[in-house]
Amino acid sequence: MMPVDWLTAQAHERLITYLQAHYGDVLLHRGGGYYPVAVQPIHTQTSVDALLGQLDLTYLTAPDFAIYDESHLNQLKATRTLTNGLCYALNRIENGILHGKLGYYFDMLATCDALDQEMRAYARAEIDQTPLRDQLHQAIPRQHWLWHGAGRGSTVGLASLVVFYHEGCYRLIFCQRSQNVAVNAGLYHVLPAFVFQPNRAEWATREWSLTHQFLREFGEELFGMAEYDDWDNPNTPDYFYAHSPVADMRAMLADGRAQLLPTGAIFNLMSMRSELGMVCIIHDPDWYTRHESQLNDALGVERQATWYIPIDTLSGLPDQLHLKMTPQGAAVFWLGFDKAREIIK
Repeated sequence: MMPVDWLTAQAHERLITYLQAHYGDVLLHRGGGYYPVAVQPIHTQTSVDALLGQLDLTYLTAPDFAIYDESHLNQLKATRTLTNGLCYALNRIENGILHGKLGYYFDMLATCDALDQEMRAYARAEIDQTPLRDQLHQAIPRQHWLWHGAGRGSTVGLASLVVFYHEGCYRLIFCQRSQNVAVNAGLYHVLPAFVFQPNRAEWATREWSLTHQFLREFGEELFGMAEYDDWDNPNTPDYFYAHSPVADMRAMLADGRAQLLPTGAIFNLMSMRSELGMVCIIHDPDWYTRHESQLNDALGVERQATWYIPIDTLSGLPDQLHLKMTPQGAAVFWLGFDKAREIIK
């Protein structure tokens, strides 16, 4: 059975035609297909935290939203186990630098995810109009349609392509999402991919760090490390740093056996959300052997399949990614692939 969020070639063509008509010639084109995202690549080898600008500790509230689909939110709440976590939200992206605010996950579902699902329904010709998107367009200035968070709960996503050396070649980690996650169920994605968020409001400034966030989700998504609520009342944001795979990654980043590099800023035109992309390149040839058992034990974490794809040939990569991959994941994938090929000579 085809996952509900996969698109047929005909639906994808209808989607791309709509987006190009409304937003211009900004869509990413790679691997023989268009993706419904705009990107601002980062070409330098700088710290990932150089992508972060000012954090405004103001919270998004109801008056900030030009749209709000309560029925869509209620449907998701009735069919999934969801938590209304505090998140970092998009204020604006300028020159690839993210400036953020604070918001809540449910507000993203009622605004950005509702826009995404409306766009998918339009692409599949289930509807002829896009009233929610039209309402947003009418409520905010055209110059704020892209790279701004005006009018919706645009919580920021983070994702990294992870590349590791094993048995004579570099391989990238690629997965298919579970059918039970709140958004992009069943689509292909990179790993880890997650919402940019602090665990506590009082930690918001201290957790405004891409390195910190990557380490936490690297532990949780690749190794099944317990999430924050399952720890025994941690009293510091770095409560997970001593966890074995995370401690190992921190050591590798410190001595050069691994690199964590920014690849760019991404704007998902379907959900009107932003993403920041990274690539983690693990040069240590013994990393996979050290952690193979733990990696295998966590293969069911929010995913139904995982592949280790050789980066030199991309052998085993699913075909027609432009129809089957999360838009933001595709951008992180291709930007990370380019940066990794540049680094790995």
